[in-house]
Amino acid sequence: PGSAPVIARATFGRAELPQLPDLAGSAGFTYSTLAGNGWRWTIGADVYHTDDYFIAVGNDLLIDAYDIFNAFLSVEPSSHLEIRLSGANLGDRNEIISGIRDFGGYLQQAPRSFMLTAR
Repeated sequence: PGSAPVIARATFGRAELPQLPDLAGSAGFTYSTLAGNGWRWTIGADVYHTDDYFIAVGNDLLIDAYDIFNAFLSVEPSSHLEIRLSGANLGDRNEIISGIRDFGGYLQQAPRSFMLTAR
């Protein structure tokens, strides 16, 4: 008997806290300009990165490092209307991001998706 970190340390020589990558973060931008016809065009994008990490205290399931890219383009032909095309997970990464190995249940990154909105 013993705690999972102690068991992991004995098995793997070290124990890492679950779901705690060494490095994780995001960066993004938005740029907007007013065209000669009075329409406002806006473009934006962001990226999320995470290093690899374990998802269980026993350090027995490692999630590989991954990056997720998202972007959008919008146009505002008037102050009362904005049309936006957004894309999420543009690299279509299908990463396991969490789960429990013993029960076979995993959460995967949502597949590439697009959305067109008007407001």
